[in-house]
Amino acid sequence: MSKLREPLDAECGLPLALEVMGERWSFLILRAAFNGIGHFEEFLGALGIARNILANRLARLVDHGIMVRTPQADDRRRVAYTLTAKGFDLLPAMLALRQWGEKYGLGVPSTRCWSTAAIVSRSPRSASARTMAARSPTPTCNGSIVGNWAKQGRPAAARTARSIEPTLPRAGSCGMIRPMNRRFALLAAPLLLAALTAATPAKRHSAAPPPPAPLAATVRVAIVTALGTIEVDLDHAHAPRTVENFIRYVDTRRYDGMAFYRAMRLAWGTQPNGLIQSGLSGDPRKVLKPVVHEPTDQTGVHHTSGAISMARFAPGTATSDFSILLSDMPGLDADPAAADPELKAGYAAFGHVVSGMDVVRKIWDAPLSPTKGAGHLKGQMLDPPVKVLTVRRVALPPPITP
Repeated sequence: MSKLREPLDAECGLPLALEVMGERWSFLILRAAFNGIGHFEEFLGALGIARNILANRLARLVDHGIMVRTPQADDRRRVAYTLTAKGFDLLPAMLALRQWGEKYGLGVPSTRCWSTAAIVSRSPRSASARTMAARSPTPTCNGSIVGNWAKQGRPAAARTARSIEPTLPRAGSCGMIRPMNRRFALLAAPLLLAALTAATPAKRHSAAPPPPAPLAATVRVAIVTALGTIEVDLDHAHAPRTVENFIRYVDTRRYDGMAFYRAMRLAWGTQPNGLIQSGLSGDPRKVLKPVVHEPTDQTGVHHTSGAISMARFAPGTATSDFSILLSDMPGLDADPAAADPELKAGYAAFGHVVSGMDVVRKIWDAPLSPTKGAGHLKGQMLDPPVKVLTVRRVALPPPITP
């Protein structure tokens, strides 16, 4: 047997590297980070990974200095995960693995490239990478030759600023850079990355959408669900801030794709007695700032059967979630004489259902999970939730003339 070129018992960085990165999810998280994804919920939605696994892998990457965890300046409750210089140095390894997988038929060759402009602009070494690309033409992901930025008449900073937005490839597309000469792949990867930035097409700016129509005293919306359509008249005249908040979610289509997730069934009184609840459940990608609380003793919009009302924790914390009542529930109205601040504030009703109470009842009657939900919500969670397809403004019917 020939003598080994390297003693296997010698100190080596391979075991440590495998300990940190030697499993599937770590590399997929890294790939997503190279594509500009940086928030927990964005990783969750893009990768289809379990929440506990994602939290564990992100913590490991941060502990090993591959990513850094930074609170956002505009909202310190949100945290961004960004690649460090140590993280960017893993790009050649990812290229090599991708090329090996293609060579031996382990995956479908990629038809799309990373948004490398975003990668370089975020890289701790972006300045030197841009300098290298400006000096030397390099093969791009489609095999064409890219000249330096000077020949294109645009400085590096302008090219980076006009780069395309990052996108994460769907299943079946690896999302890594297409193969170049495999012999030089590892050596050329940083130069390749910088040159691809120069080749990235400029972002096209579409025409600005028309401004939303002004709100009338009454605004009608149609909530289209998997079980039918619910039409609600919102009382903008008496609950202006609550209605404007709700319509912001409607006009930006943030409500599309959400679900009715809760049905509270009260065992006493005339049946049906209770409510159903929907909203974005605190999704940080979609939720807007909390709306000012408008109590019922100021608006005159009360919690009667068919009322739509904002869900909240404390007064002034309501964002997107709302309830629709199936019965009169005066206990949710504000009580100015109460000593308890919760009872004093009540909840903010801001409209009433005008058609589709039969759909509200179908949702209320849908199956519940006996185990889902915490505290008083246990046993009230719909299983499965009822999908909301769209929420849109609709025209009011013309007034009836005598």
